[in-house]
Amino acid sequence: MKSKGILIVIGILIAIIIFSFGSNRRQDEVSELKEEVITIHDEAMARMGEIMQLKRELSKLKIEAKNDSLILINLSDLTKAHDGMMDWMRNFSARFPEGTLMGGEASSQADDEVMGKEELTDALKEELTSVKIVAEGIDKAIIAAKETLSENN
Repeated sequence: MKSKGILIVIGILIAIIIFSFGSNRRQDEVSELKEEVITIHDEAMARMGEIMQLKRELSKLKIEAKNDSLILINLSDLTKAHDGMMDWMRNFSARFPEGTLMGGEASSQADDEVMGKEELTDALKEELTSVKIVAEGIDKAIIAAKETLSENN
């Protein structure tokens, strides 16, 4: 009888250890995703000044070139890239209000629900995809604007 009780206790301890390991692994994934999203955001945000500078240079060139359509397209693309980052940040802040990503759970300000680790992981994967698209748009707009400027100098 004693050995049966010991086996039950050992089984419970093993289950707790396995559950704890799975939970820690999910927390690690959340931390890694959060870090990757923030890193991509930070790198893209660092280029906002470059976007503004290129817009100024293209605007001067537009005056000299008198309605060059490529310049107008570049200006539009730079504006869209800038606005895309601002929209992404606004949406991210609404989805994850300040401080909500700290404990491995996130509360949604929109519906006051608390996201579990699995939902949080899925939400961060969506944000990672979104911020990558925004960063790619920024890169493409900057490259195209620089090419236009170099062709017209």
